[in-house]
Amino acid sequence: YQRRVHGQPSLNAFVRSMQHTPIDTGILPDPLEDLSLYWENVRTRYQPFESGMLAGTAKVFDHQIPGGQYSNLVAQCDSLGLSQRWFEVLDMYAAVNRLFGDIVKVTPSSKVVGDLALFLINRNMTVQDVLDKGHELDFPESCVSMMKGDLGFPHHGFPKEVQRVILKGAAPHEVHPSKTKPRADLDQARSMLQDEFPTLTISAEDVMGYLMYPSVVKDHLKFLQKHHDTVNYLPTRVYFNGMRVGEEARLTIFSVDPEAKYPPITITLARVHPVAVPGQRKLDFLVNGVKHTVRVEEHDSGKSRITCPKADPSRPDHIAATLPGQVGKVCVGLGDKVEAGQLLFVLTAMKMEVKVTAPTPGRIGDPLLTTGTAVERGSLLCTLRPC
Repeated sequence: YQRRVHGQPSLNAFVRSMQHTPIDTGILPDPLEDLSLYWENVRTRYQPFESGMLAGTAKVFDHQIPGGQYSNLVAQCDSLGLSQRWFEVLDMYAAVNRLFGDIVKVTPSSKVVGDLALFLINRNMTVQDVLDKGHELDFPESCVSMMKGDLGFPHHGFPKEVQRVILKGAAPHEVHPSKTKPRADLDQARSMLQDEFPTLTISAEDVMGYLMYPSVVKDHLKFLQKHHDTVNYLPTRVYFNGMRVGEEARLTIFSVDPEAKYPPITITLARVHPVAVPGQRKLDFLVNGVKHTVRVEEHDSGKSRITCPKADPSRPDHIAATLPGQVGKVCVGLGDKVEAGQLLFVLTAMKMEVKVTAPTPGRIGDPLLTTGTAVERGSLLCTLRPC
């Protein structure tokens, strides 16, 4: 659908328009309509993830955002609290694209353009600030990676000044990275994942995904290991919205082993108990007719998930989060001595990673946030005391 409103016609329309012409496709249109009805029904279940783009627009010729990237960018924009500035984001995307030299925008290069656009909007900066103040900025890791040449090289290369500013003196690749990187060892990758997630059955899909997006796939596998991989087979509506008392869900389990056969599982939510222990509630389920009682956490949606204090902008020893998201990696320990420019944290937000480095030499002091902590822009990550 996103591609259709973004300028690509549906197959149904194409087949119909070619009927009774010398280039008739020979495809029967009626079975295609059955597929359309199926996918229209599927779309209703994923309505919360729609981009909101309900009609075509000629603005695509300006910002040049690919269809898939458009909907991803909407989600990223929302997670960063920038939804009200969506049209500014579109204009910034176009400006960043020109800054990069009007590159070919496909996954993942289109994401790099979007990462820098959101990075600048979040700081109320312009593309000119990239050139004028780039020495002060910790750019998204995706931008640094692309300027190094990790994604390859444009036909005429990247703009030299932009590349120099973003790399901060680091040397770009002289040859295409595919010429120097070792061949992927699929068996080794599978074995490593299986050792790290022993309760799961690692599939070929998991291995391929890990080789392309290691952190994303590991997060997914950690979720499955915590909640059991049966969640893969929950009906979509149940997964997103939960069950009502008396509702029945039927699960069909598939295995990577073609010889394995699993009987269907029927789950019914029988009762939701009152809160007995603060923050906890019991639920009764019938699994193939057998009663099971589980205890779950009772989340208070009215409470903010951001609990860490804010950094004081007037205090140079306060190291602040530069975007809302979570702490993806902590690279230092309490009391560590660090040099100016040393990596302290990696912040993550909707697949975007931003490094936080030390502005001056110093020693890491309290408080020091831990991996996984939710932050907003300006949250205090740590203090940097004089040595």
